[in-house]
Amino acid sequence: MKDMLTQNDLKQIGEVVDGRFGAFEKKLDKKMDEKFIAFEAHIVPEIVKKVGDKVVEEVGEMIEQNVLPEFDRLENTLVTKNYLDDKLADLRGELAPKKKTPLY
Repeated sequence: MKDMLTQNDLKQIGEVVDGRFGAFEKKLDKKMDEKFIAFEAHIVPEIVKKVGDKVVEEVGEMIEQNVLPEFDRLENTLVTKNYLDDKLADLRGELAPKKKTPLY
C-alpha cells in the first residue's frame, strides 16, 4: 500500500495540471481572438455593405409605398391659411347683419 497517492499528492498533481492547462488555455484564447479579429475585419465590411444596401433599398420602398401616399392624402385634406381666412370672412359677414343696432 506504499504506492498509493495521498490526498496531498493528488492536490499537487491537480495544481500542476491546472497550471499547464491554464497557460495553454490563455495561449489558445489569444490565438482564437487574433483569428476572429482577422476574420471579422475581412467579412464584416462585406456583410455591412450587402445588408446596408438591402436595408436602404427596402426602407426606400417602404417610404414610397406607405409614407408618401399618406403625405399626399394629408396634403389634400389639410386646410390652408387662405381657406381659413375666407371662412372667417364669411362668418363675419353672416354675423354683421345679426348685430343689434341701438334704437336711439
